[in-house]
Amino acid sequence: WEHIDAVYNGDRFYGQIVLEDLNDKIVSEPIRNSRNEIVGALTVGFPYRQYAELKDNITLSIAVIGFVSFLIALVTNLTLARKGSRPLTQLSALSSEISQPEKITAEYVKNLENIQAAEIMEIRDLQQSFIKMTSALYETDRVP
Repeated sequence: WEHIDAVYNGDRFYGQIVLEDLNDKIVSEPIRNSRNEIVGALTVGFPYRQYAELKDNITLSIAVIGFVSFLIALVTNLTLARKGSRPLTQLSALSSEISQPEKITAEYVKNLENIQAAEIMEIRDLQQSFIKMTSALYETDRVP
Protein backbone atom coordinates (compact mmCIF):
# COMPACT_ATOMS: atom_id res chain seq x y z
CA TRP A 1 0.00 0.00 0.00
CA GLU A 2 2.13 2.74 -1.35
CA HIS A 3 -0.34 5.52 -0.53
CA ILE A 4 -0.51 4.49 3.18
CA ASP A 5 3.28 4.52 3.42
CA ALA A 6 3.38 7.98 1.82
CA VAL A 7 0.77 9.35 4.25
CA TYR A 8 2.55 7.84 7.33
CA ASN A 9 5.74 9.50 6.11
CA GLY A 10 3.85 12.83 5.99
CA ASP A 11 3.75 13.06 2.20
CA ARG A 12 0.84 13.76 -0.09
CA PHE A 13 0.08 10.82 -2.39
CA TYR A 14 -1.12 11.10 -6.00
CA GLY A 15 -1.75 7.86 -7.74
CA GLN A 16 -3.90 4.91 -8.48
CA ILE A 17 -5.38 2.28 -6.23
CA VAL A 18 -6.92 -1.04 -7.17
CA LEU A 19 -9.56 -2.43 -4.82
CA GLU A 20 -11.41 -5.54 -5.94
CA ASP A 21 -12.81 -4.50 -9.34
CA LEU A 22 -12.31 -0.76 -8.82
CA ASN A 23 -9.44 1.11 -10.39
CA ASP A 24 -9.51 4.62 -8.92
CA LYS A 25 -7.27 7.63 -9.15
CA ILE A 26 -6.74 9.00 -5.65
CA VAL A 27 -5.13 11.82 -3.71
CA SER A 28 -4.30 11.32 -0.02
CA GLU A 29 -3.25 14.11 2.33
CA PRO A 30 -2.06 13.36 5.86
CA ILE A 31 -4.06 14.82 8.75
CA ARG A 32 -1.98 16.05 11.70
CA ASN A 33 -2.96 16.82 15.27
CA SER A 34 -1.76 19.75 17.36
CA ARG A 35 1.49 17.90 18.19
CA ASN A 36 2.13 17.46 14.42
CA GLU A 37 1.51 13.72 14.66
CA ILE A 38 -0.19 12.02 11.76
CA VAL A 39 -3.57 10.81 12.95
CA GLY A 40 -5.22 9.96 9.65
CA ALA A 41 -5.57 10.90 6.04
CA LEU A 42 -8.03 12.73 3.86
CA THR A 43 -8.38 10.70 0.66
CA VAL A 44 -10.38 11.58 -2.40
CA GLY A 45 -10.87 9.08 -5.20
CA PHE A 46 -12.11 9.26 -8.75
CA PRO A 47 -13.54 6.12 -10.43
CA TYR A 48 -11.34 6.24 -13.50
CA ARG A 49 -12.75 3.17 -15.29
CA GLN A 50 -16.34 4.33 -14.84
CA TYR A 51 -15.35 7.71 -16.26
CA ALA A 52 -13.69 6.02 -19.24
CA GLU A 53 -16.85 4.00 -19.91
CA LEU A 54 -18.99 7.13 -19.55
CA LYS A 55 -16.69 8.98 -21.95
CA ASP A 56 -17.02 6.15 -24.49
CA ASN A 57 -20.82 6.19 -24.13
CA ILE A 58 -20.95 9.97 -24.60
CA THR A 59 -18.72 9.73 -27.67
CA LEU A 60 -20.95 7.04 -29.15
CA SER A 61 -24.09 9.07 -28.36
CA ILE A 62 -22.65 12.17 -30.02
CA ALA A 63 -21.70 10.14 -33.10
CA VAL A 64 -25.20 8.62 -33.36
CA ILE A 65 -26.89 12.00 -32.87
CA GLY A 66 -24.60 13.54 -35.49
CA PHE A 67 -25.35 10.78 -37.99
CA VAL A 68 -29.13 11.00 -37.41
CA SER A 69 -28.96 14.80 -37.76
CA PHE A 70 -27.05 14.39 -41.02
CA LEU A 71 -29.71 11.99 -42.35
CA ILE A 72 -32.53 14.36 -41.37
CA ALA A 73 -30.74 17.26 -43.07
CA LEU A 74 -30.13 15.16 -46.18
CA VAL A 75 -33.78 14.06 -46.46
CA THR A 76 -34.99 17.63 -45.84
CA ASN A 77 -32.61 18.97 -48.46
CA LEU A 78 -33.64 16.39 -51.05
CA THR A 79 -37.34 17.01 -50.38
CA LEU A 80 -37.01 20.79 -50.67
CA ALA A 81 -34.81 20.49 -53.75
CA ARG A 82 -37.38 18.24 -55.41
CA LYS A 83 -40.25 20.61 -54.57
CA GLY A 84 -38.31 23.57 -55.92
CA SER A 85 -36.31 22.15 -58.81
CA ARG A 86 -39.02 20.20 -60.66
CA PRO A 87 -41.25 23.26 -61.28
CA LEU A 88 -38.20 25.37 -62.15
CA THR A 89 -37.05 22.76 -64.66
CA GLN A 90 -40.52 22.80 -66.25
CA LEU A 91 -40.46 26.61 -66.40
CA SER A 92 -37.02 26.54 -68.01
CA ALA A 93 -38.27 24.17 -70.70
CA LEU A 94 -41.37 26.33 -71.16
CA SER A 95 -39.32 29.49 -71.62
CA SER A 96 -37.26 27.89 -74.39
CA GLU A 97 -40.44 26.64 -76.12
CA ILE A 98 -42.08 30.07 -75.93
CA SER A 99 -39.26 31.46 -78.03
CA GLN A 100 -40.43 29.14 -80.86
CA PRO A 101 -43.97 30.39 -81.70
CA GLU A 102 -44.70 27.47 -84.04
CA LYS A 103 -44.72 25.15 -81.02
CA ILE A 104 -47.45 27.11 -79.24
CA THR A 105 -50.74 25.46 -80.19
CA ALA A 106 -54.17 25.29 -78.53
CA GLU A 107 -53.34 21.82 -77.22
CA TYR A 108 -50.03 23.08 -75.87
CA VAL A 109 -51.77 25.91 -73.97
CA LYS A 110 -54.37 23.44 -72.64
CA ASN A 111 -51.62 21.10 -71.43
CA LEU A 112 -49.89 24.02 -69.69
CA GLU A 113 -53.05 24.84 -67.74
CA ASN A 114 -53.16 21.22 -66.48
CA ILE A 115 -49.62 21.29 -65.08
CA GLN A 116 -49.56 20.61 -61.34
CA ALA A 117 -49.09 23.83 -59.40
CA ALA A 118 -45.81 24.21 -57.53
CA GLU A 119 -45.91 23.93 -53.73
CA ILE A 120 -43.65 26.93 -53.16
CA MET A 121 -45.68 30.13 -53.47
CA GLU A 122 -43.09 32.18 -55.39
CA ILE A 123 -42.48 29.40 -57.89
CA ARG A 124 -46.24 28.85 -58.25
CA ASP A 125 -46.69 32.59 -59.03
CA LEU A 126 -43.89 32.40 -61.61
CA GLN A 127 -45.47 29.29 -63.09
CA GLN A 128 -48.86 31.02 -63.42
CA SER A 129 -47.21 34.06 -65.03
CA PHE A 130 -45.52 31.84 -67.63
CA ILE A 131 -48.81 30.10 -68.41
CA LYS A 132 -50.62 33.46 -68.82
CA MET A 133 -47.79 34.76 -71.01
CA THR A 134 -47.91 31.67 -73.21
CA SER A 135 -51.70 31.94 -73.55
CA ALA A 136 -51.38 35.63 -74.46
CA LEU A 137 -48.74 34.83 -77.09
CA TYR A 138 -50.97 32.10 -78.53
CA GLU A 139 -53.93 34.51 -78.73
CA THR A 140 -51.75 37.21 -80.31
CA ASP A 141 -50.46 34.78 -82.96
CA ARG A 142 -54.02 33.67 -83.83
CA VAL A 143 -55.26 37.20 -84.54
CA PRO A 144 -54.58 38.10 -88.19
